[in-house]
This record gives sequence, C-alpha cells and structure tokens, in this order.
Amino acid sequence: MRPFFLTMRFPNSLQNAIEQETVAIGSKPLAQAAAELSERYRHRHHTTDKFIITDTDRLAYAVVRMPATYVASRAALLETLRLAPELQIESLLDLGAGTGAASWAAAGIFDQLRQFTLLEQDNRLIELGRKLAQSSEHQALRAANWQLANLRMTPAFPVHDIIICSYSLNEIDLVAVNR
Repeated sequence: MRPFFLTMRFPNSLQNAIEQETVAIGSKPLAQAAAELSERYRHRHHTTDKFIITDTDRLAYAVVRMPATYVASRAALLETLRLAPELQIESLLDLGAGTGAASWAAAGIFDQLRQFTLLEQDNRLIELGRKLAQSSEHQALRAANWQLANLRMTPAFPVHDIIICSYSLNEIDLVAVNR
C-alpha cells in the first residue's frame, strides 16, 4: 500500500522514485519536516526567506509539494494545449524548477518535447530532481539541463518554446526582465 502522501495521480515511475528516496527517513521525521515546511510557507514575511533548509525538508518538499505542483502545472499546460492545439513545443524552460514537477507534467503532455532546461537556486534540490528524473520514461527529461540560478539575480533566460514559472514568479525581478 502506498503512503498517504503519494496517492495523487502522477507518473508511477515518479511516485516510486520518491518512495525510494524517503524510505530511509521514515514517516515521522518526514511528516514533521512537511509540517514545518508548510508552516514556513504560510508565515513567510520576506521574499528572501528560505523555506527548504535540510535534506529532510527537500524530501518533504518532494512528497508534499511535488504532487500538487505537478497537478497544477498539468492543468495549466492542458489548458494551453486546448487553447492553442497547433503549438509545437519542442523545448521547455522551467524557472524555479524545484524537483522538476512542472517539467514532469509537460513531458506527459507534449510528445515532441526534446529539450528541458530547469533553473533552480538550491543545488541539493537539483540533485534530488536529477535523481528523480532518471526514473522518467521520457529520455529528454532524463537528460535535462539543470542549472543553478537565483531568479532574483535575473539570469539571462535561454530562448525556449514554452516557459514555466510555477510558484516562483515572485523571485523574478520583472523590471529587469522588461529592460
């Protein structure tokens, strides 16, 4: 039986990979980290607050936030496809990628996706995201280009067919982007 926190519908391979990563920690420390993470998100006062501090927090993020982000991103991408079915999406830029949930959602929608670039400011989340991506059936997601980048520093964003910025738009200096 799958743990209660992995019952949302998203790729079985991703679900299994998350379970493999969390098995050594146990449900009690993971639940505690998830509760603390949620509390930090709710009571955030500054856009510079760090929410994810420990590796247990990172796994809790994958367990709690990744399914929700996957479902929300999938819904938005399906609506995009419904409104513009002629779109040919071959490359994707995922800003503030976390563990890659939005990219996983896109991989399941756009068959022609051949290039993923994921920007994330937490190197340990990148490591976890890369590890989880290795379980994907989508070769391009397994070979994704993960880059360490703080969106507040407004890096030069590479050109892609579609850009996803789920839950990290507040990290981008939009004034600098519009220059």
